[in-house]
Amino acid sequence: MKKRASVLILAAVLAFAGTAALFALTRPDSRPRWAALLINNDPSPRHVENMIHAESALRANGIDTIITAGMDYEMANLGEARAAIDRIEKSGADGVVIYITGHGSQLFEREGRRACLMLNDGPFIGDELSDIFVQKAVLAYVDVCFAPDLLDELARIAHGEYWIASDKSKADETKTCRGTSLPFWDAVKRMAGEISLPDAMAEARRETAPEGVCFQSEGWLTRRIAVSSLKR
Repeated sequence: MKKRASVLILAAVLAFAGTAALFALTRPDSRPRWAALLINNDPSPRHVENMIHAESALRANGIDTIITAGMDYEMANLGEARAAIDRIEKSGADGVVIYITGHGSQLFEREGRRACLMLNDGPFIGDELSDIFVQKAVLAYVDVCFAPDLLDELARIAHGEYWIASDKSKADETKTCRGTSLPFWDAVKRMAGEISLPDAMAEARRETAPEGVCFQSEGWLTRRIAVSSLKR
């Protein structure tokens, strides 16, 4: 009985955290506080450039807290990625923008296959982001192979408001290095100050990769007017 009560209390606390993050993003008397987490597992110039364009677009949209892993032409390791996540969780932001670029892989487990991002010392899986998806509202764009499977996992983890998308379709989830990240982030930057960041990312996806998968929480569209009124 005590164990069940503890579980119920924990569930209530998590639900409140997700609701609080959403309220902070949609209340009309203030602007949302966003932070960003950018992760890359390919140190080649092409993918580092993806990171640079993402950072530039997010700064143009008023985000000052941008934490990166894999930005300096070296493959990120798990410790670096986890440290970046920890900094995001402690940033005090209402919402988090997550961008993942590089090359996705599949991890074979007893229960089946799951998408992952192979870092320098091991696989980075969706569970690593679970606390962010429980505590914060999330905007995420994932440009790696097997992104649809990873997004499906993240949508199941989420407790609060989220919009997560990729340029990959379920039918062609290994079509990689298509060069869609640069026009996506350039479009987000172009719309800075004109519409809200959530709407800019949604519009950028429609412009650059409308066939890609996209998941959003049930209440996202019903609250777009409130979110859109918060100009950056």
